[in-house]
Amino acid sequence: MTAKVINHLKSKGFANIYTVPDWAENQRQTQIFVRRGTRHPGVELRKILGVGQIEVSAQGDLDADLTIRIGEDWK
Repeated sequence: MTAKVINHLKSKGFANIYTVPDWAENQRQTQIFVRRGTRHPGVELRKILGVGQIEVSAQGDLDADLTIRIGEDWK
Protein backbone atom coordinates (compact mmCIF):
# COMPACT_ATOMS: atom_id res chain seq x y z
CA MET A 1 0.00 0.00 0.00
CA THR A 2 2.88 2.38 0.73
CA ALA A 3 4.08 2.22 -2.87
CA LYS A 4 0.60 3.16 -4.11
CA VAL A 5 0.50 6.22 -1.86
CA ILE A 6 3.99 7.29 -2.93
CA ASN A 7 3.11 6.92 -6.62
CA HIS A 8 -0.11 8.88 -6.09
CA LEU A 9 1.75 11.71 -4.36
CA LYS A 10 4.45 11.79 -7.06
CA SER A 11 1.74 12.04 -9.72
CA LYS A 12 0.45 15.11 -7.86
CA GLY A 13 3.87 16.80 -7.91
CA PHE A 14 5.40 15.76 -4.59
CA ALA A 15 9.11 15.03 -4.90
CA ASN A 16 10.57 14.77 -1.39
CA ILE A 17 8.93 11.57 -0.17
CA TYR A 18 10.48 8.95 2.05
CA THR A 19 9.22 6.14 4.25
CA VAL A 20 9.89 5.29 7.87
CA PRO A 21 9.40 1.90 9.54
CA ASP A 22 5.81 0.80 10.14
CA TRP A 23 4.23 1.34 13.51
CA ALA A 24 3.34 -1.82 15.41
CA GLU A 25 -0.44 -1.71 15.06
CA ASN A 26 -2.65 -1.32 11.99
CA GLN A 27 -4.41 1.98 11.51
CA ARG A 28 -8.04 2.10 10.41
CA GLN A 29 -8.11 5.80 9.54
CA THR A 30 -5.35 7.67 7.74
CA GLN A 31 -3.70 10.31 9.89
CA ILE A 32 -1.86 13.42 8.70
CA PHE A 33 0.50 14.92 11.27
CA VAL A 34 1.44 18.56 10.71
CA ARG A 35 4.53 19.55 12.67
CA ARG A 36 4.95 23.24 12.01
CA GLY A 37 2.16 25.50 13.19
CA THR A 38 -0.76 25.79 10.80
CA ARG A 39 -3.17 23.06 9.68
CA HIS A 40 -3.24 24.40 6.09
CA PRO A 41 -0.63 21.97 4.62
CA GLY A 42 -2.54 19.08 6.18
CA VAL A 43 -5.83 20.29 4.71
CA GLU A 44 -4.25 20.52 1.26
CA LEU A 45 -2.76 17.03 1.59
CA ARG A 46 -6.12 15.63 2.72
CA LYS A 47 -7.70 17.08 -0.44
CA ILE A 48 -5.11 15.26 -2.55
CA LEU A 49 -5.43 11.95 -0.69
CA GLY A 50 -9.18 12.11 -0.28
CA VAL A 51 -8.89 10.87 3.33
CA GLY A 52 -7.12 11.75 6.51
CA GLN A 53 -7.61 13.01 10.02
CA ILE A 54 -5.39 16.08 10.55
CA GLU A 55 -3.46 16.56 13.77
CA VAL A 56 -1.10 19.42 14.55
CA SER A 57 1.27 17.44 16.69
CA ALA A 58 4.84 16.54 17.56
CA GLN A 59 4.09 12.96 16.48
CA GLY A 60 5.44 11.59 13.24
CA ASP A 61 8.89 12.00 11.74
CA LEU A 62 10.72 14.84 13.45
CA ASP A 63 12.50 15.98 10.26
CA ALA A 64 9.30 16.20 8.19
CA ASP A 65 6.78 19.00 7.81
CA LEU A 66 4.05 16.42 7.23
CA THR A 67 3.82 12.77 8.17
CA ILE A 68 1.15 10.46 6.78
CA ARG A 69 0.18 7.34 8.67
CA ILE A 70 -1.66 5.33 6.04
CA GLY A 71 -4.84 3.71 7.22
CA GLU A 72 -7.11 1.04 5.86
CA ASP A 73 -9.41 3.80 4.55
CA TRP A 74 -6.94 4.75 1.79
CA LYS A 75 -7.93 3.24 -1.54
